[in-house]
Amino acid sequence: MENSISVIEELDILRDQITELKKQNKEENWYSILAEAIQEGIWLIDTEGRTKFANRKMAEMFGYGVGEIIDLPLSILIGEDNQLVSALDTKQCCPEVVEHEVVRLFRKDGSNLWARLSASSIFDKDGQCAGKLISIIDITTCIEAEEELGRVNRTLKVLSEFNQALVRTADEKVLLENACQTVVEIGGYRLAFIGFLKNENKIIYPVAGFGEKEGCLNLRNILEGSLDEKSSFASIVIQTKKPFVMKNIPDNPDFLSRRAEALEKGYMSSIIVPLISDDRVFGVLKICAKEPDAFDSEEVKLLMTLGEDLSYGVMSLRTREKHKRAEEALAESEEKYRTMVEYSNDLIWTLDKNGNFTYANKRAEEVSGYKMANWLGKSFAPMIPLDDLPRIEDIFMKTLSGKSMQYEVTVYREDRSIFTLSVNTAPIFKNNEIVGTVSFGRDITESRKVEEALRASEREKALILESVSELVVYQDREHKVIWANSVAGESVNQMAEELVGRYCYEIWHQRTEPCINCPVTEALKTGKPQEGETSSPDGREWVINGYPVRGTDGEVISVVEVTQEITERKRMERELRESLEKLKRITEETICALATTVEIRDPYTAGHQQRVSKLACGIAREMGFSEEGIEGIYMAGLAHDIGKIHVPAEILSKPGVISKVEFDMIRTHPEIGYDILKTIEFSCPIAQMVLQHHERMDGSGYPAGLSGDEIILEARILAVADVVEAMSSYRPYRPSLGVEMALEEISQNRGILYDTDVVDACLKLFNEKGFKFD
Repeated sequence: MENSISVIEELDILRDQITELKKQNKEENWYSILAEAIQEGIWLIDTEGRTKFANRKMAEMFGYGVGEIIDLPLSILIGEDNQLVSALDTKQCCPEVVEHEVVRLFRKDGSNLWARLSASSIFDKDGQCAGKLISIIDITTCIEAEEELGRVNRTLKVLSEFNQALVRTADEKVLLENACQTVVEIGGYRLAFIGFLKNENKIIYPVAGFGEKEGCLNLRNILEGSLDEKSSFASIVIQTKKPFVMKNIPDNPDFLSRRAEALEKGYMSSIIVPLISDDRVFGVLKICAKEPDAFDSEEVKLLMTLGEDLSYGVMSLRTREKHKRAEEALAESEEKYRTMVEYSNDLIWTLDKNGNFTYANKRAEEVSGYKMANWLGKSFAPMIPLDDLPRIEDIFMKTLSGKSMQYEVTVYREDRSIFTLSVNTAPIFKNNEIVGTVSFGRDITESRKVEEALRASEREKALILESVSELVVYQDREHKVIWANSVAGESVNQMAEELVGRYCYEIWHQRTEPCINCPVTEALKTGKPQEGETSSPDGREWVINGYPVRGTDGEVISVVEVTQEITERKRMERELRESLEKLKRITEETICALATTVEIRDPYTAGHQQRVSKLACGIAREMGFSEEGIEGIYMAGLAHDIGKIHVPAEILSKPGVISKVEFDMIRTHPEIGYDILKTIEFSCPIAQMVLQHHERMDGSGYPAGLSGDEIILEARILAVADVVEAMSSYRPYRPSLGVEMALEEISQNRGILYDTDVVDACLKLFNEKGFKFD
C-alpha cells in the first residue's frame, strides 16, 4: 500500500514538472524520460477507455510493444471483472485515488497478470475529466508462489490424512476408497480413482474412485480398456514407471476423443501416478483437477510419495491377509488332520522307544474295546498272543532302526476275543532322531471272512456258468483262454479244460491272428463292454459280448466273452420287419384309396392331394427333416383333405359363390379327417397334421384358431403347400391364379399367416431350384 501511495505522489510531482516543462516547450522529452524512470507500470486511458500512454514497464508487464498497446480497449487488458471495470470507468471522474490490492489482468498471450493497482482521474485546463492515470505493480510471482505453497500444503495434508488412515484401515477396498475420497475432499481435486492391472497386464480395471459431485465419475468409461491402445496414457505410466502429467486437457491434441467429456465434467488437467511393488507396476492412481497446469514439480513429487505410500499400504494389507489366510489354513489343516486321524477308519497309535503307548485314536478304542487313556504309558505286549509276541517285538525293533514294516497281527480285545489287523508301521523322527513308531492298522477280521465267502462264491459262480446255455470264455489280453465253461468246449467237441492256454481265434475261427472288429478286441482296447454279431458257415448266427476285467490299478487285464446263438431271433426280426413293411404299404394304399375317393367326388381337385404332398415333402427336405419325418409329411399330404368325404359332392364342385352354411360345412373337413385317422398308429403325428393344416400363425385359421408354436411345424408346412397348390390350380368357382400369384400371397403374409422358415424354404424351391408340380 505504501508503494502505491509513493507512486501517486511521484506522479503528482511529475504532473507539476510536466506543467513547468510545457512552459519551456520541452514537454514530450521530459514526460517520456520521467515516465520511463519509474519502475512501476504507468498507464493513461482516455474517456473512451482506450490506452493513450503506457511506459515501457507497463508494456513489458502485458507482453506488448509500446506501440502495440496504444489505443487498445480497456476490456482487452482487464477482462470482464465487473468491480474493476466499474472502478476504472472514465465517465466517473472522482479526485480520490482508487486502489486495489490484488487484481487479475490479462497479458497478450492470455496468461494471468496479478497486480496491485492504483488509479486517479486527470482533468484538462477547463477542469473536465480527461481520463485516468493508473499505476500497476506486478505481483504475479508472489501470487503464484502463494498458490504453489497452498497446493503443496494441501497435498501434504492429503499425505498426512492418508497415512493416518493407512494405520487405521485393515481392509484393502476401504483403504483405496479412503485414498480417493481424501484426495478429492482434502486435496480439493475434481476426481480421483484407482485402477489395477489384470489379464497379464493388458487390461486395467477400476477398483475405487471418488468425484467432486454426483455424475462426474464413471470409472468404467474413464479407465477400463486395453493398454495396447495408443491413446492409453496409463500404458505410458506402466511402461516407464513414472508419473504422466497432462497440463491442459482441452488443448492436448492426444486427448481429442475425450475433450468434450473432460470439459463437461470440469477436468482441465490430470496426473497418472504408478503404483509399484517389487519394481512392477500393479496399478495406477489418476487425479483430475478443475484448473489447468495444476500439478507443479513439487506437487508431483508429493503425489508420487502418496502413490508409494498407497502401494506400500496395499501390499502390506495383502501380505497381512496372506499371513492371516496362511495361519487360518495352518490351523484348519491341523484341525483337519487331527479330525482325519481321530475319526479315521484305520486304527492309529504311536509308541515310544520302549514300546509304550503315547497315543491312540477313537477307532483304536472302538475296535479294541480298551480305553486308551488307561493304556497311555503302558506296553503293547499284553495285547499280543504269546506265541506271536516275539515276531511283533522283532518288527518293532526293526522299525526303530529306521525301516518301515508291513505285516498282519492278531490282537486281543479287552474282552479277550481276538481280531486281525493289517498294519503299516513307520519310525517317528524328531531332530533327525527316531523317538518312537506310528502304526496304521486296518481291521481285516471281517474281510478274511469275506474272502472265504468269496472263494465259496467263486465256486458257486463256476457252477452257475457251467449251467448256462451261452458260451462263456475268460481270456487274457493276448486272447489266450484262462477258463471256459463246458458249453464252450462242446461247441468245438472238446473238453473245456482242453481250451485253456490256447488262442480263442485259433479255436473257433482257425485263424492265426485276432478277428477284425472283434468285440473282445475292442473291449480290451476301449475298456468298455462291446457287442458284435457274426455267423458260422452252417448258417447259424451269433451275438458276441466282450466285458473288460480291470485289475486293482484300474487297468484292463483280461476280458470275458459271452457268446449266444441268435439264429431264431434273427429269423423272427426279419419276419417282423417284413410284416411292418407290409403293414406300412397297406396303410399307405388305404390312405391313397381314401384320397382317390375324395378326388372322385370332387373331380375339379383331382391330383390336388398328391401335388400338395409333393411340395410339402420338398419343403420339409429343404428344412432338413429326417427321411422318417418327410415320409410322415408325405402321408399327411395325401390324406389332408380326406375329411371332405363328409362334404356333399355338389358343394365341393359348386361353380358359384358358396354360402356361409356351405362354407361352414367345408370347414369341418379337418376335424372329420382327424376323427378318421386318429385311431391309426403312425410313427408321425399325421392325424394332428391333418387337423391343423388350415390353422394360421396369427390365429385366424380353423378349426381351433391356433397360433404360432401351438401349430405343429408339419401342419405349417402343409398349410403353405396347400395354399400354393390351390391358388395355382383351376377351381370350379375361379380360374387358376398361377404360381407367381400364389408365391406372392405367401410372401406378403410371411410371418403373419404362414411360418417364416416354411415360406423361405418354399420360395427357394421355386426360385432357385426350379420346383414344378408336374
